[in-house]
Amino acid sequence: MANLMKQAQKMQRQMEEQAKEMETREFVATAGGGAVEVTVSGTKRG
Repeated sequence: MANLMKQAQKMQRQMEEQAKEMETREFVATAGGGAVEVTVSGTKRG
């Protein structure tokens, strides 16, 4: 049982680290041959 708790805590730390990393990224998508471009940050703000 203790091993299961350690695994859950490790997974939680990894998820928190990945969420912080996503906040520093931007994603860009285009459509219509470049007529429309959307940029979204990892903080979900445009």
